[in-house]
Amino acid sequence: MFCIGSTGAITTIEFGLNLSKDVSETLEKLISLDKDYHHYKPWGDYNGGSHLRAMLIGPSLTVPFVEKTLTLGTWQQIVYINFNMIE
Repeated sequence: MFCIGSTGAITTIEFGLNLSKDVSETLEKLISLDKDYHHYKPWGDYNGGSHLRAMLIGPSLTVPFVEKTLTLGTWQQIVYINFNMIE
């Protein structure tokens, strides 16, 4: 699967409340959304951090099917993240 757009990403995760917070906090440490990125200067859209986060996670995911069923771990879920929507 593939997401169209440069501020979205697809990955897998155990989608739990506390793990989601851990992911958000880790991404904020790595790529803060509050930084004054060069991307802002020509466009003024203030989403340079969203582009960088999407680049880090990636726009695509391949999950094999076995006997017509996605091969995922017990708690593993496929998630799409729109980094422009994160507060």
